[in-house]
Amino acid sequence: MKITICGKGGCGKSTITSLLAKALARRGKAMGTVMTQFVQNLRLAENQFALLDMEAGVEHFGRGIDNGVDLVLMIVDPSYESLQLSRKVGELAESIGKPFYYIFNKVTEDNREMMYENVWKTEQVAVCLEADPKIMNEGLTGKELSEKPEPVEYLAEFLLSLV
Repeated sequence: MKITICGKGGCGKSTITSLLAKALARRGKAMGTVMTQFVQNLRLAENQFALLDMEAGVEHFGRGIDNGVDLVLMIVDPSYESLQLSRKVGELAESIGKPFYYIFNKVTEDNREMMYENVWKTEQVAVCLEADPKIMNEGLTGKELSEKPEPVEYLAEFLLSLV
């Protein structure tokens, strides 16, 4: 399955891509990295996943990169810009006939309700990741991410159910 992971700058795309890649690898899936120009022609075996950590914004849609993927995941952090972008990403994914889901990241008790109230389509929220000081500290210090957040494990199982 080819999955694009997008969102605004600083929302956690790279962190979640890394955590999800590890979760899928623990389930025996062959992980690979690809260059953008090969996405549409990339042919994956049944047990392979390609996770594409996109640059910030939605420019990759305009370049047609997402036309070759199977699924769009958008990381939504607790910010006005990210919640507004959820509509644009959803509309763009729908316009090219791709299923999409949101991953809420850096969620706290204080912002959870507001995020659900302001995301474009609540039913498209796949998982909600709490703000995790251990993950933030590992990212800050440059250590390998060792955490196995339950929502990321759930997300891996959810993605496998779609195959």
